[in-house]
Amino acid sequence: MEQHMSYTDSLEAALRFTMWNKCKFDVFEKDVREFVSVLGLNWEHITTLNSDDIHKHVNEALKSFGSQVFAWFELGCYTTLLSNMVADGQIRKIPGGLRGAINGYKKCLIKANFHDGTTRRILASLVNELDNASATTMKNNFEQIIDILREEALLQDTLLKQHNEIEKIIKDKIGNNPWLSGSFYLFAFVIISTVMLSFAKFISPFMVPVVIIGTILSITIVGALQLRNDERLKDESFTKIVELLLKHLMRIRRNKDD
Repeated sequence: MEQHMSYTDSLEAALRFTMWNKCKFDVFEKDVREFVSVLGLNWEHITTLNSDDIHKHVNEALKSFGSQVFAWFELGCYTTLLSNMVADGQIRKIPGGLRGAINGYKKCLIKANFHDGTTRRILASLVNELDNASATTMKNNFEQIIDILREEALLQDTLLKQHNEIEKIIKDKIGNNPWLSGSFYLFAFVIISTVMLSFAKFISPFMVPVVIIGTILSITIVGALQLRNDERLKDESFTKIVELLLKHLMRIRRNKDD
């Protein structure tokens, strides 16, 4: 079962986690400790691992929060790493320099499911400018990138919340309205009842109670199907009801034979 974490929280956690884990900024230790606790990891164990193993443990634990939350975490980590590598001059050690890291960065943007194509173009443009920019300009560019990421994460959080609320409203309305969610079962019941009543005209009067009981059982089945459709009845309980109804039908048949 997926746990819940907003994209904004995932992004902010990534920024602080990477600064603590990769860049050794102890000022973020308190935030990282809380983040590790949310993931269900043991802080004492985590601090005994090297940087790469810590990252692996966090990534594995974060996957239970869903692919999109994980994508936002990866994006935040990647952004922080690039920012610090550019600031320290280490980016030149990567084959192709900063441009050699752009493709990987763009993949992170796509995984984070950016809704606004303009935002993606702005990010790509900012990254492309970094090759020939001064240290001050590069710092400002990355600050702008992080601000845009925060805005996009908040936008996606808002859209997701609205989507979930609309889904819940639709589900509740459909689930509580038998004409919407149970119309098929109601129609089936009417047909069954009509057939049974029509059949009763051509059989012995002694069989009428059997027809009535069969109709009542049909009503019970329709009700059970409706409750199951509304998710008010678990599959296990539904199975027990069906078994009970079948037993009653077998008794009716035996009584008929007697």
